[in-house]
Amino acid sequence: MEKKTSHDDQPGKAETLLTTEQATQLLRISRKTLERMRVEGRGPKFVKIGRCVRYRQRDLLTWITINT
Repeated sequence: MEKKTSHDDQPGKAETLLTTEQATQLLRISRKTLERMRVEGRGPKFVKIGRCVRYRQRDLLTWITINT
C-alpha cells in the first residue's frame, strides 16, 4: 500500500512513502537486515505513522548515494 504526504519544501507536491517491504525491494536487502539497521540507527531515515514504519523514497535514494 502506497501512502502519500506533502513536502514542506515543495508545496502542493505529494511524496511517496514506501512500506518496509517496498524499501527492501528498492535497496535489494532482506527485511531482517533493514529492520536491524533501523534498530541500530545505521539505516536510512524512516517515519512512524502510528505503529507503521514508512520510508520516504528520496531518503532511500540519498542513503544509497551516501553509502555506495
